[in-house]
Amino acid sequence: MSQKITLDLRSFKALAAESRVEILKTLSSRRHTATELGNVLNMKSPSVRQHLDALISAGLVSKHDEGRKWKYYSLTKQGRGIVEPEDRSFTILLTSTVLSALGSVYAFYQSTFSKGISD
Repeated sequence: MSQKITLDLRSFKALAAESRVEILKTLSSRRHTATELGNVLNMKSPSVRQHLDALISAGLVSKHDEGRKWKYYSLTKQGRGIVEPEDRSFTILLTSTVLSALGSVYAFYQSTFSKGISD
């Protein structure tokens, strides 16, 4: 069964910045610290933290404080659903598009051959 993802205004605003989308993509592989994200994405630490705060506020990223020096960030279920949508919905859409196209081609040939026989 597919999971429904609802985006509110805060989520849309968070996704409007390309840097935040890149952070989400990077977090899809594993959890990272802010420093690691900065190194991977070539961003300064204050910028990374600002983007992470917006993503946390939107419910797309969660912060894990394990009592150590480093804080880790990972995708929430909603964030993962945005970065890694289920393949099933794509497959259903692709299948229905192909079937629709085949139906149109069949209807075209049907009408073309029907006219040729009746004339």
